[in-house]
Amino acid sequence: MSKFKKIKIGIIGASGLAAQELTAILACDKYVEIKFLHSMSSTGEKSKFINLKFEKLSDEEMVAKGVDLIFLATPEGIAMQKAEYFLNKGIKLIDLSADFRFKDTKIFEKVYKLKHSLPKNKAVFGLTEIFSDKLKNASLVANPGCYVTSCLLAAWPIKTKFNLAIFDSKSGFSGAGKKFSQQKEIKENIIPYKINNHRHQAEIQQFFNEQIFFTPHILNTFRGIESTCHFILKPRCRKLDFYKIFSDFYIRKNFPHVRVQKKIPTLRDVQGTNDCALGGFELDQNGRLVVISVLDNLRKGAASQAAQNLHAIYNLKSKIIEPKKYLNNK
Repeated sequence: MSKFKKIKIGIIGASGLAAQELTAILACDKYVEIKFLHSMSSTGEKSKFINLKFEKLSDEEMVAKGVDLIFLATPEGIAMQKAEYFLNKGIKLIDLSADFRFKDTKIFEKVYKLKHSLPKNKAVFGLTEIFSDKLKNASLVANPGCYVTSCLLAAWPIKTKFNLAIFDSKSGFSGAGKKFSQQKEIKENIIPYKINNHRHQAEIQQFFNEQIFFTPHILNTFRGIESTCHFILKPRCRKLDFYKIFSDFYIRKNFPHVRVQKKIPTLRDVQGTNDCALGGFELDQNGRLVVISVLDNLRKGAASQAAQNLHAIYNLKSKIIEPKKYLNNK
């Protein structure tokens, strides 16, 4: 592809943590040209990762930039308001919010307490390792949640082999937004929250007939998610080689950003990378399989997943570049 025409992109909500990570990744991508960084709160400031300033632009001004694709890194409710206009202009969209993650928008409305303005949307759920075939040439892609990515990658290869799943997940505080790092309560602490009704439980549950349970926690670390995934296996499946099942699944699909290993992975294995590491695969005498899933919530849990979705839309086979410069808490 020596003469490949670069994909012209813009980012709305570009000053947020995940969007800044996305800028760092796409600035290293030979297939991409960033045309604008839209921000309401940081207008006039310069990006840390590219020689562009944040701009406050109207929808018409963004279209006039001649972009092929726009990433929306906005709070829930905004992407659904803008999507139809941009799609009608022939611009593809990758949404990092939850607006298009649910096949059934009634579930979205119940979980997020918002009326959906595009109830018949045809968005593709953007978990690249699972839905890559549907992503090719897609016009509207819903980037999954960071917790959801860690849990689904751990569950998908065995989705027909368990009766119940429990996901006990811990996230670095960057997953709670830009201001959480200044809160004193996180110091020397771990904080469970929304222990029975977190909105990501519904996002995971929509893919399974079996019962799913999910509880999140905030860790005293800036980046990363660790999910301890407990699967109560069907009796006929309890003697299977699960390390082999996971290895075969991800090797066969040839996705380089999922590592399958026998040892138990930790956050340090993946911080600052675009990878999800899966390990453990221990089975007890009661038929409970434990899989440990770790990823960087700002990379594989958000920004690099969005970059992977761009590559999938345009059928680009190259691995996502891992820029050495990234956000931290200093």
